[in-house]
Amino acid sequence: MNRRLIIISNAGTNNDLVGIDKDVSNYCNFFSSPEGGLWNFSKGGDAVCFKTNKITANEFLEYIRKEAASSVDYWVIAFAGHGGSDPNKVDVLEVCPEQEGVISDCSIKEIRQAMGRNTRAVLISDCCRSPIPAYEHGGQISESMFSATTAEGEQYRVDCRKLYDQHFMMVPLGTFFLAQACSYGECSNGFSKGGYYSYHLLKQANTIIEEQKKHYRDSDYQDTVFSLSYVHTLAAPYVERQADRLGEDQHPEYSGPRCNQPPFCVIARNKRRLIFG
Repeated sequence: MNRRLIIISNAGTNNDLVGIDKDVSNYCNFFSSPEGGLWNFSKGGDAVCFKTNKITANEFLEYIRKEAASSVDYWVIAFAGHGGSDPNKVDVLEVCPEQEGVISDCSIKEIRQAMGRNTRAVLISDCCRSPIPAYEHGGQISESMFSATTAEGEQYRVDCRKLYDQHFMMVPLGTFFLAQACSYGECSNGFSKGGYYSYHLLKQANTIIEEQKKHYRDSDYQDTVFSLSYVHTLAAPYVERQADRLGEDQHPEYSGPRCNQPPFCVIARNKRRLIFG
């Protein structure tokens, strides 16, 4: 299986965007867990986490093109940082701080083109979609992230990875799925524990995992797959309510074709029960 995971982040010129380090840490911990796909961040592995603020748009796109040349079966990209929309309502990720002589912005359209069509892809984007420069807000809200249970032995890890791969490969070639923290014209808000969207997306996934694993040893427990669209739907109301506390509008959006959906978290056993949103 030839697959790629990329985690990329931009905390701003003066590292003014609070919670970015938490987002990066939480995404790395989740995706490296068996339930999150058992991605490998070591040298030569199938996952890479670029250092915050350190990769330009051109370098990012070139990395994707280079990897795409090896015929990648599927991609997952998670971005946290600054972003916006151009005058044509094309969403843009600011992958590094703006500075003279450096191209910091790349559009989602450019990312998809760099991947090519003979693959499957997911992009999770936690950034603003405002047509004017806007910065995400910080706040002080006391909450804690659930942590996934991973200590089930090597066979469990292997089975989760196999289940995750199998269901990603059921997604048709050429499909692209986009999970965004807000709607067009809105800002993506955050606090000390990360962006509202990233925080609640991962919190819902980890809550599902912990709840499912309470029943893992039951004799009738089945393999279970939760799609990104399903977890997104669970997380969205929490994001909206949390933003509303600050008097902000933030409505997460999910887009993609109506077909088999990409998995976001899995719990392996024997028989299979699919939960797709």
